[in-house]
Amino acid sequence: MLAGKVFCFSDSQHSLKWIIDSGATDHIAPHLNFFSSYVPITQTSFTIMPIGKHARISHIGPIKLSPSLTLYNVLHVLKFNAIYFLLTNMLSS
Repeated sequence: MLAGKVFCFSDSQHSLKWIIDSGATDHIAPHLNFFSSYVPITQTSFTIMPIGKHARISHIGPIKLSPSLTLYNVLHVLKFNAIYFLLTNMLSS
């Protein structure tokens, strides 16, 4: 069972960490250029980061990882240096 497990991978080409967490509630990414499209969040909204701190959400949208794999409703959070996504969301899609 993978519930609550966290895995971390590094992308040496882009100096970026990928955090895969089966207990997370949202997909999170730090750079708008990763998004295939996005919508600004007009109302102040926050998410709780893996370290327990609140972070402001500035945009939401999909990120296309490959021609056959897209993450939907990804939150754009500034001041976060990793791509964080929910493994159980991926498995149920």
